[in-house]
Amino acid sequence: MLHHYKNLGWEPKNRIVEPFCGGAAISLDSNIPALNNDSNPYLINFYNTVKKFTDNDIQEFIEWFFSHSFTKEEFYDYRSKQNELTTNLDKAKWFFYINRCGFNGLWRVNKKGKVNTPYGRPLDGWGIGFKDITFEHFQEIRDRLQNVEIRNENAISIIKNYLNEGDWVFIDPPYDSTESNYTQEGWNQKDLQRLNEAVNSIDKEVVLYICNSDTEFVRKTFNNIAPLELNRRGVVNQDSEKRGKVKELLYIAK
Repeated sequence: MLHHYKNLGWEPKNRIVEPFCGGAAISLDSNIPALNNDSNPYLINFYNTVKKFTDNDIQEFIEWFFSHSFTKEEFYDYRSKQNELTTNLDKAKWFFYINRCGFNGLWRVNKKGKVNTPYGRPLDGWGIGFKDITFEHFQEIRDRLQNVEIRNENAISIIKNYLNEGDWVFIDPPYDSTESNYTQEGWNQKDLQRLNEAVNSIDKEVVLYICNSDTEFVRKTFNNIAPLELNRRGVVNQDSEKRGKVKELLYIAK
């Protein structure tokens, strides 16, 4: 979807802010300063760990990853070790393995905070894939993160307390009408309403891009900005050829 945003004027000149950074496709595609936030502590720990990697650390990390068999049995055995992780490096390795070998790279937890993402059959070519797990790509990410402030907070807190004049803010929360158990606390329509309230309370000159699914609730919630309608391919079917088009709304405020 990044090409859609570039075609619609996404050309940040100051700092990029991603309150829901996830894979950080927006900020990692640029060389300007950024603030990346996410409520997933394992993801944020991964970014902080990679940020400190030496070249030797990168090589050892990649060799460790490809030493696995990536079978279903191995995946569920490794997933069960969540509470046995002690160091930040152990947690970063565990997160990366689950992310790359789980269903389509999705991250799902139950109300007790235990990850329950199912196996994604990576050996069959489904899911995110392994093509970008290279020394050069990890170097690029590591180097880019040197200019990124990384936080693990509530996204609404970021919008209320951490924006600067001239920021380009990309807001991509969990989509309406989808089951959201990305974190232990979850995300629902009341959270989306609170997000809209936080956006309306911004008292600085910033550029906002807000993306969500095209539902009646989203249209009513963000009713003070005229949306643009976009289409993208869905990600919930493991067979990419069977993924249908998903309608999205993009709100731009400058």
